[in-house]
Formats: sequence, structure tokens, C-alpha cells
Amino acid sequence: MCGFILQFSPLTGALPVVAAFSPRNAVVCSTNQSESVDPTFGYSQRTLSEREMSSFRTRQQGFDSQAEILFGPRTTCIHNFSQAYISRSCTQLKTHSTQQHDSAMQSNVHRTRPSVFSSTVRLTCPLLVQAIDQLEQSGYIQVLNKQLQLNQSLQNEFKSINARHKRMRSALIGSDGLEELQKYYSDSVLKCIMESGILGLTRVDDVKCLHAHVADELCTGMNVFGRMVLGEIGHAQSGVSQCWQMCDPDHSPADGTWWTHSAKQKQGKLMQRRKLELQHQGKSV
Repeated sequence: MCGFILQFSPLTGALPVVAAFSPRNAVVCSTNQSESVDPTFGYSQRTLSEREMSSFRTRQQGFDSQAEILFGPRTTCIHNFSQAYISRSCTQLKTHSTQQHDSAMQSNVHRTRPSVFSSTVRLTCPLLVQAIDQLEQSGYIQVLNKQLQLNQSLQNEFKSINARHKRMRSALIGSDGLEELQKYYSDSVLKCIMESGILGLTRVDDVKCLHAHVADELCTGMNVFGRMVLGEIGHAQSGVSQCWQMCDPDHSPADGTWWTHSAKQKQGKLMQRRKLELQHQGKSV
């Protein structure tokens, strides 16, 4: 097997140099003709292609998203794949079952309810996911949290991010969606969901997840923490020459020469398992 595992050092920035960091425009490639920007919240309204949606399901995530995916970032990577997406935060299509014993009928009654999620944005690019995994492992979250404690301006930025995501969630779910959720969730649970910010946060002393902040920056260009993380990575934000292999749904994992292993998301383990299965079947790698 000729596999490439991305090695990144936050001290040396040891990534293949492809594109210099540019705040608010970290991804520098093609733009979909159907792109527009929400006038209220500033998030991208770029329609995702079928190829990008297939990549989410079969490669970047390796599973069907439970959330209803709505839009991609304003631009794609150099291989024309989306690196993140905006979702509705809930869905009526993907439900989870609960069982309730009906004493009158002496049987179990299956009920379903919409799933609700803490975030409206998700980072999917394997290249960025692994680089950020390694940043988190190096202690960069603690570095940012320390800056938060000492910098009132950053705290105010965080409050603005949380307030924006609270409004975004409400707008994306909509009145009809909220009415549907009220059938299944208590007022206290819904209040907790609808009043929270990015990743369900209400406090401003812990950035919690760098992946979400970068996804937000890619989709909106309005997240200072996402810009700081991308600046720390410094290189290759829009892709390297062979990274398309992990995202292309038409490319066999058995023929891959570039691969990452994510410590944070599921796709690394799922796709690595697929490669091993193909090897076991005697197919060349």
C-alpha cells in the first residue's frame, strides 16, 4: 500500500505549500453559478452539486448526514469539492425511534420524532479535518481559550458569533420547523436548543471545536477563530495535488495513493476499513 498520511506540525507548518492564507477567502477556487449570499446572516447560499453531495455521503463523511444539508461554502477546493456545509440543524426525514408501552393495547407503540443537532455548519474536507485534529492535539484550543480570557475584544467576537448562529438556526429551521419540533420536544429542551450559539454554546470562555469555527469561516467569512486557525495552518487550505482521491466518489479506495486518518470524524476509519477490505480481496493498492 502506498498511502500518504498528512503530517502537520503547528510549529513548522509542515504542509505542502499550495495557497497562501487570505482572511475571509481561505478557499480560492471555483464558484458555482447558483451562488448567492444571505443578506441577513452573510452565509453562502451556493447550491451543492450532485458530485459534492455524493462525496459527503460516500467519502468525506462516509455516511448519510442526518441533518438536511442546504448550502456549501462560497467557493470550492482546487478539485471542485465543497469543504464544509450549512445544514438546517434538524430534519423531519431522518428520525429516531422511541418505544412507549401502551397498557390499553398491551403492546409497544413505535413513535418517531425529528432529530435536532447542535450546529448549523460542518467541516468535511479530509485535508483540513486532519490538520485541525493535529492542532487540537497540540493544545491549540487551550491557546485560544487563554487568549479569550485575556482579550475582551475576542470575547465580544465570540458573543457575536453565538448570537449570529442563534439567529441563523431560527431562520433555517423556520416557523414551520419549530412548530413541528414543539410536537416532540419540551419547551425547556427547545429553549436550550434555540437559544444556543455555534455548536450549542452559550458561554464565551471555551471555543470547544476548531473544526466548527473553520466551517463557519468557510461558509460565512465571519468567524475570527476560524481565520486564526487557518492562519495557523498556513498552507494547502484549498487542497494538494492528490487529495482529490479521498473525496472523489468515482475513485476506488484500492487505487489511492493519498489518504488521511482523522482522529475526530468517522470518515477516516470507514474509508481505511474499506481499503483493507479491498486489499484482503486481493485487489491492488
